[in-house]
Amino acid sequence: MTIRTRLALQFAAILAVTLMVFSLVIYYFTYQSRQEFFTANLLARTRVVAHVYLDGTNRSDEASRASYRRYLRQFYRTLPEEEARVYNAANEVVFQEGEGRLDSIPLKMLAEVRAKRQVIIKDKDLRQTIGVLYHDAQRGDFVVVASSLDADSRRQLRSLRRRLLGAF
Repeated sequence: MTIRTRLALQFAAILAVTLMVFSLVIYYFTYQSRQEFFTANLLARTRVVAHVYLDGTNRSDEASRASYRRYLRQFYRTLPEEEARVYNAANEVVFQEGEGRLDSIPLKMLAEVRAKRQVIIKDKDLRQTIGVLYHDAQRGDFVVVASSLDADSRRQLRSLRRRLLGAF
């Protein structure tokens, strides 16, 4: 093997490793950014649900409460497979919105939310569950648990992977 061939192969190997590391760094930081954005959206949903629970359940009849929930949904983007629940001090569900796919929340998680004021659980399939403790002077402390699937990130990360592999 000539020196020219050896140098060309070494240069190609260095370039391939550099491109691979660069691609991995881009993918990692994109993944982190999307996770933070989704967590912020889900946290905003807990605030909306708490607001709906506090203000919407004060309405006189069920039709008025349903109308109020529809009104609020116009201003907030609904997340995929979203589910939200409000638990009172006795860990009973007092308000629920969503598709009903969320499994029952373990009492251990509710206790952890009450101790830490906020808990974030990330599943392996890009589903996140957030529990937040809220305080109301009239109703006392209550926990809002919101869960959703981050389908948009899954789709965007799959597309980014294809593009990075194609560029490599």
